[in-house]
Amino acid sequence: MEWTLEKVKEKFPPHIVKNKIWTLGGTVDEPLMNKDIYSICEYLVENEGHIEIFTNASANTQETFQKLGKLSHESQAIDIKFSVDGYEDTNHFYRVNAVWDKIVKNMTAFSSEQGICEWQYLVFEHNQKSIEPAKKLADQLQIPFVLRQNVRNTKPWTSYLKKKIDGKIVTEKFLVYPTTSKKVEHPETEKVKNWSHPKQGIEQNQADSIFCMFEHKKEIFIDWSGKVWPCCWFATDYHFEQLPVLLELDKEFGEGWNSVHNHSLESIIQSSYYKELLVQSWIEGAKFHNPECFKKCGDFAKRRDYKFSTV
Repeated sequence: MEWTLEKVKEKFPPHIVKNKIWTLGGTVDEPLMNKDIYSICEYLVENEGHIEIFTNASANTQETFQKLGKLSHESQAIDIKFSVDGYEDTNHFYRVNAVWDKIVKNMTAFSSEQGICEWQYLVFEHNQKSIEPAKKLADQLQIPFVLRQNVRNTKPWTSYLKKKIDGKIVTEKFLVYPTTSKKVEHPETEKVKNWSHPKQGIEQNQADSIFCMFEHKKEIFIDWSGKVWPCCWFATDYHFEQLPVLLELDKEFGEGWNSVHNHSLESIIQSSYYKELLVQSWIEGAKFHNPECFKKCGDFAKRRDYKFSTV
């Protein structure tokens, strides 16, 4: 579902927008594919919202990026994170089918207006050789460049690339391997690679170490369908992993219980799940216990937060 400007205004009136950080990104989403992206950003800025955008920079037009760059510079309220993980010969293996020439033109257009931005480069085994030319390009565009480290990419997986050969679309496979460089590896990577939950479940002291995006950072995640979650991992586990404990929420509260298309945002976050049951669920045996909460955000979020290093 694509969010229109009208729908954003309806669901997030000015009093909700004001003095909040609006992160536009997600689990399957590319915010720059939205036809109303500039108007939505303009509305949020006009109502004293601050915006953080994560984009692969391959969608939309130079004109849109230039306008966003100007709005960013003038308002100091828009910060774009360019998620470009390689150079011309490597970026598309992870950012599948992203068009390099378009990426460079869009980043150039944004930076030409002195918009606030950063190039965050996720390192894999195949794109380590591309760090140097990418950094050189970033310097030319006057875009700060950092290497991003996280604990999600601990196992190899297959990337499916589509090419046009002799007029036919052909799908090719490419194996993507995590980096083996300790210099750019998240310090908790080894722990996640060999992860196993305690045999006796999560004890009280472990639950107490959970630093929750919703409960402690006062953040919410609204997925592309309009469902409100404590974080993006809940959205992934609900839509793609079909995690039984999350599907049980629909049975308990009714289909669409956490959708802003069915209820106001205020009423959702004031529901019994967000007011009481979420925190209670961190203890094994509690209703709606989700062991992923400790895996992702236990130990005071040591595994959750990105780490960054410079070149």
